[in-house]
Amino acid sequence: MKFKLSNKTALICGGSSGIGLAIAKELEKHKKLKIILLSNNQKKLDDAKLSFKKPEMIDSYKIDLSKSNEVKKFINELSSSKIGVDILINNSGGPKAGDIFNLENADWKNAIQNNFLSHLSITKHCLDHMMKKKWGRIINITSTLAVEPSPSMIISASVRASVSAFSKALSDTVCSNGISVNTICPGGIETDRLSQLVKDQAEAIGKSYQEALEQNASGIPIGRFAKPEEIASLAEYLCCEEAGYITGRVHAFDGSLMKSF
Repeated sequence: MKFKLSNKTALICGGSSGIGLAIAKELEKHKKLKIILLSNNQKKLDDAKLSFKKPEMIDSYKIDLSKSNEVKKFINELSSSKIGVDILINNSGGPKAGDIFNLENADWKNAIQNNFLSHLSITKHCLDHMMKKKWGRIINITSTLAVEPSPSMIISASVRASVSAFSKALSDTVCSNGISVNTICPGGIETDRLSQLVKDQAEAIGKSYQEALEQNASGIPIGRFAKPEEIASLAEYLCCEEAGYITGRVHAFDGSLMKSF
């Protein structure tokens, strides 16, 4: 089935690698779909842009979402350019790992800005255009930790859960205007973030990286980690015309890892 999705502009936070880049490449398949990638790494942005089949349809901005002044500057530039965003993918790097005794107030403040307040500001800006067009798609990428928290990832669990609550409240506000708001909660996805977490775990427990990787994968009922391209397919569907009735939902993408339903 070919989904209806063309002549739109998509803004993808964290779009230079991992899940964000995979979603961008999935959306690129649609005709006349302009994509704006955000990342705090200029080299990754440059490399990512070259990897697209239609680089002329790709714009990019270097921005650190953990810095409110940079977020404000980007929003002002977006306003000045009069670019209307139809599809917004809120996606950002995971917060620092650790339990409550191993984290500083600065770690919490950084995560709240990077993973929540930045998304709030960008979403509010993009809604102006979506409300006028009576059409829009907002997808927030969080984590299974938002539903089933872990003591060793307490910041991520707390901030991600806030995003899920924000998504639900927002969906009820804007759904009558043709705008859907959904949250995707990934479990284990083969990204640089996952690799680093496994590497840290391996060092802590005195095992090799491969042993730690296999140990983590064995805890997933499906028996493996997902590829970014797989979650991108779900995001593409939630963006399309046919999925407009799906809104206000939290979609687990976890190989049946979560015990709740």
